[in-house]
Amino acid sequence: MEDEFGGIGLKNIGSRMEYLKGTVDYLSARNKGTTVKVWVPVM
Repeated sequence: MEDEFGGIGLKNIGSRMEYLKGTVDYLSARNKGTTVKVWVPVM
């Protein structure tokens, strides 16, 4: 993630997901927009 998406806000999201044992997926396509999927386990 960090190689492709280098913004500070996106790095913050990634570090928070790491802490919560979750994942974040970015799907981006030219002229189509970006989808962000965040998965956090429920305890």
